[in-house]
Amino acid sequence: AFAGKVAINRIRVQNQKGSISILGLAKGTVVSVYDIAGQMIATATATGPTVTFDTKRIGANTVIVKAGNKYMKVVLY
Repeated sequence: AFAGKVAINRIRVQNQKGSISILGLAKGTVVSVYDIAGQMIATATATGPTVTFDTKRIGANTVIVKAGNKYMKVVLY
């Protein structure tokens, strides 16, 4: 499984057991998490540089994270 950080144009995903954090966000950036079928399963608006999602509640092992106009595929562990 993927572990660590992925950087896409200064936006990074930190994948830790039980959570994923999206870092490097501008205030007001909408961050959404989708399952592999394309259904939105979580969303939040950044109030600071980081948004964190509890992955224990997501119920999927691979998700797509959309932060602004950037997309990242993340394998959860």
